[in-house]
Amino acid sequence: MRTDLSAANLSGAKLIGAILAGANLTGANLHRTDLSGADLTGANLTGANLTAADLCRANLADANLYRTDLAAADLAAANLTGADLTSADLSCADLTGADLTWTQMPGTVGDAHTLLPAGFEVRDGLVVRIAPSPAAAAWRQLKDAAGSRYRDVLTDARDHAVANGWIVSSDGGWQAGPDVDELEP
Repeated sequence: MRTDLSAANLSGAKLIGAILAGANLTGANLHRTDLSGADLTGANLTGANLTAADLCRANLADANLYRTDLAAADLAAANLTGADLTSADLSCADLTGADLTWTQMPGTVGDAHTLLPAGFEVRDGLVVRIAPSPAAAAWRQLKDAAGSRYRDVLTDARDHAVANGWIVSSDGGWQAGPDVDELEP
């Protein structure tokens, strides 16, 4: 059973290290709430007010943050892997050191005071990826190495790709599969 805190007023609450994985926090008021180190994996925070919230080192992997107000929030070193930040407001937010791998960000708003990890910047008021993610770079490296001789290149998971027994991890490293010593034509 998932915790239902939709539309709850938790403004200013101290929820340091709270375990709210999978919780429904749709439309919740979490203004100035301390959620540092909290586990919000897979939580639904659609339309929530997280202005000036402390989410430092929080785990927001696969969380739904669609249209969430994160203005002036502290997301330093937060895990946002696979999170949906579509149309979220990150104005004045601090995301230094945050993991934005596989994060969805169309229409995500930022400003000159938004602090973003390497590979991201604010252009015309929107947060954009300016460098390819490690997974995308590894995928291109795999495709280049395989060339047109290998048509069966599959995405096996979010963090690696597989082609003819070769595995490319999201950090770009190559690793041979159990029964493959080298790529063959």
